[in-house]
Amino acid sequence: MSSMQGFHARRIVLDLLMDVDKEGSYSNLVLKQALSANDVSERDAAFITGLFYGTLENIIKIDYIISLYAKGSRIHRYIRCVLRMGIQQILFMRVSDSAAISTSVELVKKSGKKSLSGFTNAVLRQVMNNRDNIQYPSEKDEPIKYLSVMYSCPHDIVKMWVDDYGYDFTKDMLSYEEKVGVSSIRVNTLKAGPDNVFDSLESAGYRTTKAKYYDTVRKASDLGDVTKQSLFMDGSFTIMGQSSMIAVDALDPKPGEVVLDACAAPGGKSGYIAQKMQNKGVLYAWDKHKHRVDLINATLNRLGVSIAKTDARDATIFDEKFENKFDAVLVDAPCSGWGVMIGKPDIRLKKQADDTFKLAKIQISILNSVARYVKKGGVLVYSTCTISKNENERVVERFLIENKNYKADSWAHLLPEGIDGNRIKDGGIQLYPHIDNVDGFFIARLVKNDD
Repeated sequence: MSSMQGFHARRIVLDLLMDVDKEGSYSNLVLKQALSANDVSERDAAFITGLFYGTLENIIKIDYIISLYAKGSRIHRYIRCVLRMGIQQILFMRVSDSAAISTSVELVKKSGKKSLSGFTNAVLRQVMNNRDNIQYPSEKDEPIKYLSVMYSCPHDIVKMWVDDYGYDFTKDMLSYEEKVGVSSIRVNTLKAGPDNVFDSLESAGYRTTKAKYYDTVRKASDLGDVTKQSLFMDGSFTIMGQSSMIAVDALDPKPGEVVLDACAAPGGKSGYIAQKMQNKGVLYAWDKHKHRVDLINATLNRLGVSIAKTDARDATIFDEKFENKFDAVLVDAPCSGWGVMIGKPDIRLKKQADDTFKLAKIQISILNSVARYVKKGGVLVYSTCTISKNENERVVERFLIENKNYKADSWAHLLPEGIDGNRIKDGGIQLYPHIDNVDGFFIARLVKNDD
């Protein structure tokens, strides 16, 4: 990468970091916009993606390091973002120290904050010179702070997990690493056969590996902009994690049934539900926001789903015309998202443990509302993409106390081979990235009593 290119690429990353830090933007969305708005080579795009995501993934550790070498300084947001990406390059990337430091100083000079270029240079040089003896918190004396800094996970989330799961389990969970940028490709059997899709991808030069639980799924890294893939555009495959598929398997929708996906955007689970229903029956797919319903429609049209009725609806508001109407209802509830932190590193900046109490209120109100839509003998599945007892086990526990006409179901026979059915407790199972090699999901299957 030439120095001008190098400067330009880092300038883009700096703008992205500022955007996420200041506006709370979603990292995946702003990155996609930036890459399409700037004419960058594939090599530059890979560098920008790696530097941006890497900085976000290590951000708590990096901020701790800044606090060691810029003691007592009140640092302007712009300078802090320059330092963050400079330290990311020095400590965590194969970038020459001189390139990392000189481009960082250049970014400060070109920003009109020339007077702070010396400060930026000094902090980065200290980090470079001390890279092998940075004084991190002591695991023995400050175990929570140690985990928080070393694995860049907010302090109160680490504390919540240690309280709920114990120290060693939390450390194992935090130290699990899956390569960022690995996509989970699900073949849409409404349109194509798995062999054809995987053969076509392989012959187009993509390397795919078998997924752990499903023959119709392969893992692929470096897919690039998947939305431009002809097989993606024609609906032969879609991107969907195996945890989400397990949630739909727990619902066990059948051809000819009437099914509701109550919080359906962007439509991935609805697409898989329709596939399991063989496009026979009726599938209602709702989301609270109109623009998100547009996403559902786009997904389902692409996947060739013909049985869907989509609508913008707030699932917390009961509508009596749907009472006792559905054979099966899926609530993939809004949640804190701690189970998908690997793929969405900006979650580290946005969520606090306190959020889990606010979210639990919304989750229980959705469940209490849609529970009335299920026919007697029908199924209600509750899922989240988080690891948080407040939002998961405790929500289901409370729901079952308040809704005596529901009971927890044992659904071990619906789990894919390789996950122990004995882990289901009171109808629910928590999946963990480091144990199950999938996103951290909670899934509970509840059945409405016949009597």
